[in-house]
Amino acid sequence: MLKKIFGKKKSIQRSLIISMFVTVLVVFISSMIGFYLFVDIQAAEKLIQINIENEEQVIK
Repeated sequence: MLKKIFGKKKSIQRSLIISMFVTVLVVFISSMIGFYLFVDIQAAEKLIQINIENEEQVIK
């Protein structure tokens, strides 16, 4: 079964499958890191903006 998916030991198919797997893994990890870094900052800014708007409504 694995030979059907990966091909023979030194084949182009095997190297393409392995490189595609590594590429998908790197893209997944980098998107998750970017998600956690940038979404938290934007969420904090949105909360600050909501608090400022609420404070203006309380003062008026």
